[in-house]
Amino acid sequence: MNELSRSKRWLYGSGDLSFSLANTSIGAYLAIYLTDVVGIHASFAAIIILLGGVWDAFTDPLMGVLSDRTKTGMGRRRPYILFGAIPYGLLYALIWWRPEWAGQGFNNLFYPIVLILFQSASTLVNMPFLALTPELTADYDERNSLTSNRMIFSIIGSLLAFTIPIMIIGEFIPANGAKVWIIGIVTGLISILPFVLIGSLIKENPRRRKEHGIHLNVFASFKIVKKNRAFLWALGLFLFSWLAIEVVQALLIYFIKYRLQMPQNSDVIMAAVFVSALISLPFWDLLSRKSDKRKSFIFGTSFWLLMQIVLVLFRPETPLPLIITVAALAGVGVGAVHVFSWSMIPDSIDAGDPEGMSQEGLYYSVVSFARKLASKGTVFLVLFILGQSGYEANAAIQIQSADNALGFMMGPLPTLLLGIAIFSAYKYPVRRETIRLPSLKGASGVKPEAVPEPVRTSESEEE
Repeated sequence: MNELSRSKRWLYGSGDLSFSLANTSIGAYLAIYLTDVVGIHASFAAIIILLGGVWDAFTDPLMGVLSDRTKTGMGRRRPYILFGAIPYGLLYALIWWRPEWAGQGFNNLFYPIVLILFQSASTLVNMPFLALTPELTADYDERNSLTSNRMIFSIIGSLLAFTIPIMIIGEFIPANGAKVWIIGIVTGLISILPFVLIGSLIKENPRRRKEHGIHLNVFASFKIVKKNRAFLWALGLFLFSWLAIEVVQALLIYFIKYRLQMPQNSDVIMAAVFVSALISLPFWDLLSRKSDKRKSFIFGTSFWLLMQIVLVLFRPETPLPLIITVAALAGVGVGAVHVFSWSMIPDSIDAGDPEGMSQEGLYYSVVSFARKLASKGTVFLVLFILGQSGYEANAAIQIQSADNALGFMMGPLPTLLLGIAIFSAYKYPVRRETIRLPSLKGASGVKPEAVPEPVRTSESEEE
């Protein structure tokens, strides 16, 4: 076993702090920053975010192939992580700069360009970072440990990104533009450090580099993925549960500010979600050991679905303690999504790889491509609907059509997405007894024919 030290596991996991700080703050605040601080119409803000997301999604598989074929003394992944760190942090900070002298035409051109440049830097670092997991260890349990450390940092990053900015900035209004810029600079600088340390101190396994002699183009990659039905169901539960997170994340600040009329309590309500999500992680780990990941995901996601329905029924007269309590309970379900959606991906890859082809990097690029394309498309749709509903930035009270649009997109829409995720988990074929496959390099103990039929990916299963 190529066991990693505890310090290196935590160091690798810290990379998700950088991604979570940036991605959560962009998902939660970029829309309202563009509409309420910069003054861009909501529909055009939706187009800006969509352009950045589409560019980001399509560059992921290309970056995955490029890093697979890279040969340097530092390895295949580390050079991109190390040298992409500074552009990543600086371009993130530039997103939150609002030039006082700029007119609307400049803003309409400036922000999509900066966002595309940032997404390019993000892809440069993100794809090699994700693909580094199988480079670091081939041990199944060690990979789970790496993923668990990542999720701890991910939730901490989300908690900080949701709460600290709103505590310092207050309301997103033009007068607070300078505060937004300062937060952007500080967050960007913090995001650089973990990647510099990972690129400098984490070493790739040279034996793993030698084992990957087969290079596939992007189209061949999708053909391999299509054969793995366990992975497709895992991708479904991952994709739709994270789409629900993206929708709620993008609209929660609008919901609190305009529908609940409680902008001064935004930080408390948002903190309740992520503190409870962080605290719930040991519970979900224990439950999955007593049961399995599939059942635990269904239970946790169903619980969040119920809390989301309750939350959207609240109005300005609802007592704040009740809102915080329901938000915290919803956070417990959000914690389940964070843990199990990511940890079920490698299980499905191994289940569909009985020959031990070790195509983890390929699968992760597909996951990233699908998530980014779908999430940015969904965020574009909800912001476009909000813009067309008559939403007016910084209005004391929104007109009824805008209020109804917010209610629909914070209630029925995420409920539908979570329902599809639950159905995908129900169809997910991997069970605890089928995880130990020959592809896990010595940890098998299970004959290939003992694997349930839906998990297999032979040519005979193609439709």
